[in-house]
Amino acid sequence: MIVGTDSYITLEEANDYVEAFYTSNDPYRVAWNALNDSDKEIILRNGARAIDSLVLLGRKVLVDQIMEFPRIIRKPFDYCLDPTSYEVPTNVKYAQVEVALSSIDTKIQNRKDLINAGVTSFRIGDLSENYSPKSDLAVASKLYYSSKAVQLMTDYIGGTCRVE
Repeated sequence: MIVGTDSYITLEEANDYVEAFYTSNDPYRVAWNALNDSDKEIILRNGARAIDSLVLLGRKVLVDQIMEFPRIIRKPFDYCLDPTSYEVPTNVKYAQVEVALSSIDTKIQNRKDLINAGVTSFRIGDLSENYSPKSDLAVASKLYYSSKAVQLMTDYIGGTCRVE
């Protein structure tokens, strides 16, 4: 796994993130800690690919850069044109870890598979779920249904805005 080639975050940074934001008995942290480093790198690379598949605001800093970040996103009164001053935002790195963590959860993966297969609704007894490809579920399905990843990426996804 190489930062800037197939990942936004190092394995050590990802381990630090999980340790800092998840309690020791949280199922995601337990599952993460049960993985070997090779498996962690695989799901982190998949997380980066999911992020890179999104419709993002702005443009790549360098035309020939491999990954979608860092990006130039013009904001009012932002006149910085030095490409070396642009870095991958911390939220993008954290979102990559959140996507990786959510991919460990088979229930989330099964729901994503249903959406990708074109299922728009299902019912089991009194429980029912409806999916709409025009809603946030389309973005969320690319981010493996991680609401944390979607929240972290809000400022960078095209067609979204932060509401405070």
